[in-house]
Amino acid sequence: MQISLEEKIVKDINKQILTKEESLELIDDLYWADWDMINDKYKDSIPKIFNYLKEDHSCEEISGIIKLYNNPHGAYVDEFSNLIIDIYKRDKLKFIKSLNIEKDETSNLVYLFRNNDVVIDKDEELLEIIQSDKLSEEEKETGDFLLRMYDNVCNT
Repeated sequence: MQISLEEKIVKDINKQILTKEESLELIDDLYWADWDMINDKYKDSIPKIFNYLKEDHSCEEISGIIKLYNNPHGAYVDEFSNLIIDIYKRDKLKFIKSLNIEKDETSNLVYLFRNNDVVIDKDEELLEIIQSDKLSEEEKETGDFLLRMYDNVCNT
């Protein structure tokens, strides 16, 4: 018998350890999930999901988390906003590397930052990272694009 996407998510989130592949699949599944159904049928799973997403993840996983902010169901936007802001503040290098994987989300994140009073145009640490050798040229361009978009949206 086939289980629903939401049942699969609950099953996965209750595992003690997920492989990287399982984690990437879980994060992708969360993008398409019916969050109302999860909340109604598996209420205790929502906090588990967010606790899992708050853990330290790879850049690939973070890129999926970034995408969750703009999920088709429009669910938990505030929670995803806070999660993304925390990821940015915790590790800006990993954030830029992750954003480079999901470049299409840059404009959404600029508005997220603006609406939550996150100032990035004067962020010295971010500027140092973008100018360092810790990023590829493409990643540097993504970081620079984020800064320019932020400046255009927030300082005009």
